[in-house]
Amino acid sequence: MSVATIRHEAGRRGHPGVIALGGFSLIELLVSMAMALTLANGVLQIYLGSTILDRNQVARARMLENGRLAIHLLAQDMRLAGALGCLPELYVGDVTSTLQREPDTLQPARGIEGWEAATSNASLNQSGLVDVPVVSTSTGHWTGSAGSALEETFATPNSDIVRVWQAASTGATLASSSGAQVLTLQGSGSPEVAGGEILLLSDCMHADWVQACDVQSRAQVAVVNTTQTSACSPGNDPAKDVQSRVGGEVLRLQSSVFYVGKRGDLATNPPALFRRPLNRTAVAGAAEELVEGIARMQLQFGIDLDVDSLHSVDAYVTADLVPDWQRVISIRISLLVQSVEDNLLPAPQAYQFDGITYDGMPGNGSLPPDTRLRQEFTTTVALRARLAGVSLP
Repeated sequence: MSVATIRHEAGRRGHPGVIALGGFSLIELLVSMAMALTLANGVLQIYLGSTILDRNQVARARMLENGRLAIHLLAQDMRLAGALGCLPELYVGDVTSTLQREPDTLQPARGIEGWEAATSNASLNQSGLVDVPVVSTSTGHWTGSAGSALEETFATPNSDIVRVWQAASTGATLASSSGAQVLTLQGSGSPEVAGGEILLLSDCMHADWVQACDVQSRAQVAVVNTTQTSACSPGNDPAKDVQSRVGGEVLRLQSSVFYVGKRGDLATNPPALFRRPLNRTAVAGAAEELVEGIARMQLQFGIDLDVDSLHSVDAYVTADLVPDWQRVISIRISLLVQSVEDNLLPAPQAYQFDGITYDGMPGNGSLPPDTRLRQEFTTTVALRARLAGVSLP
């Protein structure tokens, strides 16, 4: 059909010169656009809700994992606090030292030591949970007891500090000794001894602390020179001879200071559980970040006051009230763990920690100024060495 014929038919039907074609009116277009926008908004809301839920679940799982890991690491070391190999059934006074210029912080006979934060239980201010600057332990914010000394450490306020001492196996026995000069260690494998380490030489009746200034290792034998050198600190006193412990065990002194700090000591970094292990100069070494998201740590120490045969806890006290660290037989740990990510909740989360409810209600602590997830983790750890028949003075 030609164009002229189409125009003729259209004109004959009352529409001269117009081609009859289908289409949408303006109202139909507006309704369609509104429906499309509504559908797109619904899809977007579902996507956003799913994303927020996924972020929340991932953050919660990570927070739970961090809390469990931190509790595990603390409990693992604390269970062995005060362990001196075959010595636990003896008086700590049976351990003598050949070291010289010992730092005040070298107190392995205590087994465990703690420092109580000045406002850890009394403060209800939650500003200390976000962007809080670290504080030097030399400022007096932490209080110890019974003469405990701690190297300067930068930690977050309102969290306690604990130090654990123990002796670990080297897989060797003392084959021979020559006063305070040369020790020969014998083992089934290569003895695990390194230069600078503090060693405990024990015959299960008495023991000596001695520093291995130089170690020459070979298969099944290690020759330890204890002679004082400029690189050996604190070194051994040449006037103190190592007693004859031939046939006895050789153990390495280990120690860890646990505290809550910030990476790089920067206030804007998330809080984390840190450790400072004993270094080769008999003091706390460089800080090691263990678990992120640990906001606070509260500790209570179980004391056997009457030293009865049951070795039972008579009271739980804070570190500043411990009369004698050798009477501590258990420790109660409380950790406040928070998500590293913020903006996970529609509003700040109420929670409980160390017996205090933080919900903003009268008499309670204030709500935190963010919308992170938070949860308390608690456990009680028995010091196995102290419960294995140890005789306390």
